Amino acid sequence: MCPKKKTICALTALLLISLSSVLPAEDPVPISPLFVRGVVGFENRLDRGVSWIYLNATIQRGGVPVPGLVVKFQDQLAEETSGPYNYGITIHGVVPAVGETLSVTIQSKALAPHGHAPVLAATCAFTSLFHITAPANNGHVASTLPELVINWGGGAAPYVVEVNRVTPPSKKVFQEAGIRGTQCRVPMRYLAAGCEYLVSLRSDNMGHFTFGGVVAAGSEIKLREMEVIRVFVD
Repeated sequence: MCPKKKTICALTALLLISLSSVLPAEDPVPISPLFVRGVVGFENRLDRGVSWIYLNATIQRGGVPVPGLVVKFQDQLAEETSGPYNYGITIHGVVPAVGETLSVTIQSKALAPHGHAPVLAATCAFTSLFHITAPANNGHVASTLPELVINWGGGAAPYVVEVNRVTPPSKKVFQEAGIRGTQCRVPMRYLAAGCEYLVSLRSDNMGHFTFGGVVAAGSEIKLREMEVIRVFVD
């Protein structure tokens, strides 16, 4: 090769190297944000003398469930589950305080041994908790009354009241949803003398978690509360 051609080749190579250092690298394909839907609940089973808080969450990307995430509720690791929710955990023996911060964190497993994947955090607190004030748990109600009157205080409307018979044959005998006040009247025709019943009060929208990070449109974690008492009809 003649010296002139060698010089041209060398200059071309230098130009290509120079351009590669100046031109920006191609942007990586952006990863779509996670879609998170779930519920954090407090269940107070006065009929059994136990209580617990729980998290059930669906975490997807592009409509497909995302496995292998490190999901924590109150710093405790949630398990991957089957069904409508793919992550869940129940923490027994807990009664949350009004104003206490409840936290959910979602993190991908780090690729490097000592790497740290970004954390998606969500927090919320109960601003009010309800409690059934009448009838008393394990209380007795006369079958001669026209109605079983259920009263409560606190919480957030709308409420759902459900009455289930425990005495065989067990079955749901009454339900009323969308209650805006703090009282429900159950006609005594739904109840039978000599039977035991569970009365449950539930609110499915006690608050919404705030996400500290970008999530897909429609993502939401709600707060829920349920309290259950036992009554006897004489």
